[in-house]
Amino acid sequence: MRCNDEKLSLVLGWIGSPPVIFQQLKTDLTDVVVERLSNYIERRCKKQVKVVRDLTEASSAPGIIALGKLDACETLGVSPPVESLAADGYYLKVYRRKGQTIAAVLASRDKGIKQGAYHLLRAFNLKGETLKLPALDTIQEPWVPQREWTLVCWRPFFNFTDKRVDVYSYDDERLRTYVDMLDTFGFNGVQLLETCYSYDAVGGVK
Repeated sequence: MRCNDEKLSLVLGWIGSPPVIFQQLKTDLTDVVVERLSNYIERRCKKQVKVVRDLTEASSAPGIIALGKLDACETLGVSPPVESLAADGYYLKVYRRKGQTIAAVLASRDKGIKQGAYHLLRAFNLKGETLKLPALDTIQEPWVPQREWTLVCWRPFFNFTDKRVDVYSYDDERLRTYVDMLDTFGFNGVQLLETCYSYDAVGGVK
């Protein structure tokens, strides 16, 4: 559900106000999420993001992106309509509290926080060097637990085909970037097709 309240929105990139991310849950995965979210905001707003672990450190910030578990609700002053979520489910809400606008991504596990952060990235509206996040209030829980993309069982071999889509020729870094892209789309697995074309591409059954 998206709220059409123009007065309730999170704006990042205003003069003199660095964007703030409150990282309530710190794991290896949420560290990656915070890094990617920070990099995106910094590239667009041309301002360094401030990451805090204590919400009191952001008491003067007009806007905050909060990433945490559902049990952080009391700290953030928000009441989610559920007590628990699936592993990659999340609750996302933009709201006002004590003069601040907060975009909260809350989940039962860090996988859900990651998917909620991707939702934020898709929802941002860029104008100049200002990012605006509209009013949001939504729960997302994928009803398909295993969402696979298919690795094609052939590789382009004709001269007129585009070799850039030949994933079998990607180096490790490009392959990781490709998988990360699919992750942002919501996929969490890969389906391999065992065919004669596959054997030709990888050099045999083994």
